[in-house]
Amino acid sequence: MTEFGEVDPYKAPRSETVSSSVPSGGADGAPLEWEPVEALRFGFECVKRQPIHILTALLATLIGSALPSIASFAPQYFAATDTSLVWLGWVIYAAVFLFNIPLQAWMGLGQVRVALALARGERPDLAQLFRAEGLFTMIGAQLVWFVAFVIGAAFLLLPGGFLLVRDLQADAAEPNWVGIALLVGGALVFVPSSLFFSARWCLLLPAIAERSVGVLEAFGISWRLTAGQLWVLVLFGLLVMVLFVVAYILGLLLCCVGVLATIPAATMMLYVALCYAYLRRSGREPLLPAA
Repeated sequence: MTEFGEVDPYKAPRSETVSSSVPSGGADGAPLEWEPVEALRFGFECVKRQPIHILTALLATLIGSALPSIASFAPQYFAATDTSLVWLGWVIYAAVFLFNIPLQAWMGLGQVRVALALARGERPDLAQLFRAEGLFTMIGAQLVWFVAFVIGAAFLLLPGGFLLVRDLQADAAEPNWVGIALLVGGALVFVPSSLFFSARWCLLLPAIAERSVGVLEAFGISWRLTAGQLWVLVLFGLLVMVLFVVAYILGLLLCCVGVLATIPAATMMLYVALCYAYLRRSGREPLLPAA
């Protein structure tokens, strides 16, 4: 189990709001080691002490997903009423989807800001969710990540996939072994590479939420803080998957509507655990908020 040094992160602060001893935005201390189990346990304890932020996560999810969910019915509506206007339904859906990208970024950044405050021992209010600082950096970071993902997929997966689809449409008598080899080889490079960069950039959100930095600087901060942490982050990712599976099952057992509580709770646990790792790697000790 990770040693926490002289500061006990599970000790309640003496006042309602306790800030980190290191000034906001600074990584002044030497990086500290952390353990995924401890991080998630810390996240659970924060959510247990401040359960109101389960509602914060639920509200953020509703705001970030309501519009696309409603717009998804547009193609079906026009298909049932006027088939000549089905294209309009898809245009509406695409427009709403694009509009929702910055909305989701806003809500995601807000949740991380709340989680970061919790991990510092503070008692964040709902206004933290709606603050817009760092939003443009967040959108830019998402765009960079998306473009990198698409370029990687185009180079590594598209050639083999194109050959296989072409032969499938032509009803070829024999499988295209060149296409199969290209697709399998590309996937063997693309999947591990995607996981690697996802792990190295997983602290991007806390960095943007805390610091006034640009897109490339935010990527650099996450890259620096996750140096030598690859397998720890892989274990963290696996534990997070288990967490959400358990949360989903528990929600279903609670008359299905329980997922409205268990999934937001797991989401807030994840964000707090991520901020726990971010603070430790920045040389700072996380603190639990007052109950």
